[in-house]
Amino acid sequence: GWTFYLLLTNQPAFLNAFGFGVTENGTLGSLPHIMKVLIALLSGFIADYMRLNLLWSTTNVRKIMTCTGYIIEGTCLLIMCHVKNPYIGITLLTIGVGSSGLMVSGWHLNHQDLAPRYASVLAGFTAVIGTSAGIISPIVAGLLTKEQDLIGWRHVFTIASLVLYISSLFYMIFASGDLQSWATKTPYE
Repeated sequence: GWTFYLLLTNQPAFLNAFGFGVTENGTLGSLPHIMKVLIALLSGFIADYMRLNLLWSTTNVRKIMTCTGYIIEGTCLLIMCHVKNPYIGITLLTIGVGSSGLMVSGWHLNHQDLAPRYASVLAGFTAVIGTSAGIISPIVAGLLTKEQDLIGWRHVFTIASLVLYISSLFYMIFASGDLQSWATKTPYE
C-alpha cells in the first residue's frame, strides 16, 4: 500500500521535478500504469505455467510472484535516487511500477488460497492496512519534497525501497498458499 499510494498520488509531482509539463506529465505518467496492467495480465499465465508445468506449489508461486515484483520495484526506485536524466527516470518508473503487476498473481490471490470462504474478509483486512500506509506515505513524501527538487525524492524513494524490501522478506518467510484449517467447514455446520 505504501508505494502504490505514494506513486499514485505523488508521481505527477516527481515528474514535475524533472521539468515535464502537464501534457508530457500526463502522457509519460500513464506509461508505468499501462505496463502494470499488461504485466498483471501476463502474470496469470506465468503463475499457471509454474503451477501446472513446473509443478511448483501454490505457496512457492505466490512467494516468487510477490517477491519478484517487490524487489524489482524497490530496486528501480533505489536506482532512481541517483538518476538525473528524466527519460531514464521514467523508464525506471515504468519498469518498477510495471513489475508490481506480478503481485496480482502473488499476494492479491493469496486470500483465496488461504480461506476461500473468508477471502473477502481477509481482503478487507489487507485493504485497511494498505490504505492506512497509503494515507501516511503521501504526507511523508510531501514533507520530504517541500523544495520540489530531486534531492527530496531520493529520500522518498529510499524509504519506499526499504518498505518494499522488508515486505518482500516478511512475505518470503511467513506467507503460505495452503488452505488454513480454521477456514474449512466443521461437521456441525
